[in-house]
Amino acid sequence: MGTPPSGMPPASQRPAKKKARVTTVVDPQKPKCYKSGYNFFFPELYARLKPEYHGKEMIITKMISPMGQSLRVYQDKGVKDVERYITEMLEYKSAHEGGASASAAAAIVAQ
Repeated sequence: MGTPPSGMPPASQRPAKKKARVTTVVDPQKPKCYKSGYNFFFPELYARLKPEYHGKEMIITKMISPMGQSLRVYQDKGVKDVERYITEMLEYKSAHEGGASASAAAAIVAQ
């Protein structure tokens, strides 16, 4: 092989080549993942504050972040969404895998 062309660093000093991304096919019937209480809280408050602080998105985010930790209403929404996700996944798995793993998942949830 020999030496690399002049001006080109040796292979040990060149950056690694990027790997090709593998795209996976997602089942459109699969339930979307659950949201936390903060995921319900943030967009609602952000929409209210955006007209007042137009063009200052980072300031809005910094204002909202500490407020979301103590709001019980949104935490309850998050818990309900987790429950929704679990039931939808159980239904989805029982329909697509013959029910064997769904009954095992139901036993885990019941504990």
